[in-house]
Amino acid sequence: MEHQLLSLFHSRRDVSRMDVRLERAVSKKRKGETVTAQAQEDQGNPKVEVLYLNTNAEVSFHSSWGTTLRDIWAKAYVELKEAKRDNDRFECQTGQSLMNSLDKTLEQLRAEHTCQNRKYQIRSETGGA
Repeated sequence: MEHQLLSLFHSRRDVSRMDVRLERAVSKKRKGETVTAQAQEDQGNPKVEVLYLNTNAEVSFHSSWGTTLRDIWAKAYVELKEAKRDNDRFECQTGQSLMNSLDKTLEQLRAEHTCQNRKYQIRSETGGA
């Protein structure tokens, strides 16, 4: 009887260890799926950064090569939780204006070697006296 109890104890302990291992494996699998889903979403899509000069807040996100600057500008406002102002201008962070290129895609800008690092900024006119 003692031998049977001891055997039962070891079996339960082994089952408990297996439960812990299974739980860890499931957790790793879930994390892997999350990372994999994110990687698939971003794979091959360039990262863009947009600095809002009024607040110095910066956002970054992935966008497809076929996305226009106008769409990136609009998404930046959403990410920044800011409203577009009539006098806002979209630029490279070097200061080069992109207002005449808003309908160009990232692919077109890459081919033209314009803002190759995909770092942009929103400049607003400041009020004056």
